[in-house]
Amino acid sequence: MSVLQDSSLFISQVHNRAHHFIQSGIWQSVEEARLTNWIRQFEQYDAELLGAVLLDNLILKSKPQFKAMLSTLMTCAELCVDMQHDRELVGILSRSKDPGVRLAPAISLEQPPTKSGFYVLRLLQRMYRIKDDWLAWPQRFAEIPKSVKTLIVVDDFLGSGDQFSDFVSLSNLSQLHKDRPELRIVYLVAAAHQSGIDILRRDFSFVEIICGDVLTDDFHLFDGTRLNSRYRTNVAAQLKEQYLELLKKAGMPPNGKVHPFGYKQQGVCYAFEHSTPNNTLPIYWYETEYWTTLLDR
Repeated sequence: MSVLQDSSLFISQVHNRAHHFIQSGIWQSVEEARLTNWIRQFEQYDAELLGAVLLDNLILKSKPQFKAMLSTLMTCAELCVDMQHDRELVGILSRSKDPGVRLAPAISLEQPPTKSGFYVLRLLQRMYRIKDDWLAWPQRFAEIPKSVKTLIVVDDFLGSGDQFSDFVSLSNLSQLHKDRPELRIVYLVAAAHQSGIDILRRDFSFVEIICGDVLTDDFHLFDGTRLNSRYRTNVAAQLKEQYLELLKKAGMPPNGKVHPFGYKQQGVCYAFEHSTPNNTLPIYWYETEYWTTLLDR
């Protein structure tokens, strides 16, 4: 369907589908009244088509979906090398005998426990009954026993790579690798942008990156090929212009606190039930005096 040929039908279908996602429990983190208010704002700014396209392209991972992503990663062949079967790793992490593996959050201890790294670690611990003894904390990496052969650092989203670079510095991970080159260091992340993957592989080649969803530049809603190919019409330029104009009206100027296309201008439409990456378009999550949000940051 070309959205320009019958925009009213397209808009109605997208709105109905979004309401269905909430009513059926797929989007558990979004209240229906919140969705209605968010949609109404686009009507007030005469940008209904833009709002429908943003909803149509939103990838919102529910908690069950996120847990399924983690389960896939924890049992994937890439992680479970030298294991007899794909569930051996999660099995040994629940036992009293030292598994020779430690899990750590991609975060410093000064940050609050609400941060994503802590959330992912605690969720994995509950999913697989991982003993506290097999958890490691970034500021104490130097104390990891010599018997440990693998360190798995967990997180939900890798965008630009800046946060993980800070983590490497704060945790002295490079020094740990120099002192113990035989230690396998894995960064296990639910979703990642390809540019962030490339940067970490360049700067920290000793870290293995294992991820679920991989977002490329094509996932930039306005600068990639996503819109024109999805709707079979040359609509991207028009919607990009309308989007930037709407942000100004909503109190989010280009040189403000947040970039119009998110951190590092990655412009993705991706979020989890528990948090929204700042690489995601701010129209979803950045609140101003003139704009209320659909998602929580």
